[in-house]
Amino acid sequence: MFRPKRAPVKLSDEAVRKLPRWQLITLIALIALGAFFVSDLWTLRELEAQALAVSMVHGAFSDALFPYFGSTPAIDANPLSDWVNALALWGFSTDGHGPFSATMVMRAIANVWLLLTLVLLWIATRAFASTEGVQPIAFPLGGEAQRTDYSRACADVAILLFLGTFGLLTRRHEAVADSLLLVSGALNLYAMSVSLTRPKTGASWAGVAVAMSFLGGTVYTGLVTFLANTLIFLRVRHFGDDRFLRVGVMMGVAGFLASLWPALAFSVDTPRAIAYFGPWCQQQVLALTTFDIDNLTWFARNALWYLCPLWPLAIVAVVRWNKQRKLAALRIPALIVGFELLLSFMLDAQTANRTFLEFIPALALLSTFGLMTLRGRHRALLDWFALSVSTLALLTGWAYWGAWLTQFAPKMAQSIHQLAPGALPTFDWGFGLAVLATTLLLILFAWRFTHRPPFVWSGAWLAASGFGMTMTVWIGLFHTAVDVNRSYQPVVAHIKAAYTALGGTHNTCARAIGVTPGLQAYLAQQTGLPIVSANTPCAIRLVRIKSSKGTLPSGALGPFARPHTQEFFYLSTEH
Repeated sequence: MFRPKRAPVKLSDEAVRKLPRWQLITLIALIALGAFFVSDLWTLRELEAQALAVSMVHGAFSDALFPYFGSTPAIDANPLSDWVNALALWGFSTDGHGPFSATMVMRAIANVWLLLTLVLLWIATRAFASTEGVQPIAFPLGGEAQRTDYSRACADVAILLFLGTFGLLTRRHEAVADSLLLVSGALNLYAMSVSLTRPKTGASWAGVAVAMSFLGGTVYTGLVTFLANTLIFLRVRHFGDDRFLRVGVMMGVAGFLASLWPALAFSVDTPRAIAYFGPWCQQQVLALTTFDIDNLTWFARNALWYLCPLWPLAIVAVVRWNKQRKLAALRIPALIVGFELLLSFMLDAQTANRTFLEFIPALALLSTFGLMTLRGRHRALLDWFALSVSTLALLTGWAYWGAWLTQFAPKMAQSIHQLAPGALPTFDWGFGLAVLATTLLLILFAWRFTHRPPFVWSGAWLAASGFGMTMTVWIGLFHTAVDVNRSYQPVVAHIKAAYTALGGTHNTCARAIGVTPGLQAYLAQQTGLPIVSANTPCAIRLVRIKSSKGTLPSGALGPFARPHTQEFFYLSTEH
């Protein structure tokens, strides 16, 4: 019989003292609130997601089953997140029946995904940390960390490390498929924790996670999750003789839920389903490669910062828990990370990036077990790393804002004016949130400089607070500048004016050349003009180019662009 070695964790009851809930809730609230001090979406991913959701809101039921950007099928990711976005816009935004802007609703959905991920990760980590074999060493005279306190501390550390991960900073406020895949990754980890004690229930939740990975991502994100779970059920000794039962239940639940979309699509409109799923199948086939060196190159170039501070702690966990590696609490997250990372190198870049996101919750759990093995002086390295990076980012943000406000440092102010011409610093709610976040950070930093806290969660707390609140400060101070730099609204206004100047009417279509299908759909919605794909004959052309250099066609109007970008648009009549 397998007998685990003694755990390499030596913690006192003081080290796992409870992190005040109000502090944790305040941190999450500040991170979430920073998303709402914007007037427009900032990334092309968000624009495409909103355009697709708006088309579903104003379309028929079949438009949700067969999502299109105009005449181009939206097949880069399956539509689960778009369905949720459409329902939210229909119920709460001005595009449907509600009082809020589409941007506000999209930001709120992103925060819901973030909250769900944190809750599932917290519950799963607490369950894994409560199992036998991973408990701290008992002291001869007592005073060691108790099971309940230790498991709660592990759960807190896991979500704090997750919040402090560099690569997720840009995903926190985006209601896109990538954010949903983070939820599915956390749900899958939760399913494995439930499966430790309740085989059928846990396997059922694992099937739901697989179906979510498929419906919210691609065939391969769902397949990779399914294969990883199957490997876990078959290889982890804890699951014993009912391992095949678990695989069967997971397969049945996943197959049933995943098949609902195509089954409903073919039953509603078979000819349209054939026309949609034909290109869809081709897209799935093209996503699979034997071995994509570009993914390996991307990972080697970006993983150090993208997965920081998780990866050093994960390495510590693998080394320090080597004698306990067969324990379910350690082997499950290790298998998820290793297997999904390995298979992601056999997918195209976009699908691989989504697969990377799915194993980050498991990596956060593994990193937590690594942090628990460190002694105080080693854990303090995370404290000082978080303090130094956050302080530098905080000082830089306020220095640039001060230069922007006073023009005292001309070069710093000029850099902002080049990125966002015409933007001015404002003393609004965003500025107030930045001041509040800065004040809290300074208090936190002062506390750390004047104390040597024994708490095992202090480093993770400083990392999450520093990185999360610093991002909130930057958004609060510079949201007007980023709106000017990233918003397509000036381009929309120029296109409408040029369209009218060229004699276009609402019955005159514009042929989009070089414009991505998602951006084309967004521009059509925002301008209210019939902007169609390049293979449709029209009297006017809308052309997107990568450089403003060169001679435009005779009579062309433009180019129009967002500040400091290499994306330009012009309109001309067909000759």
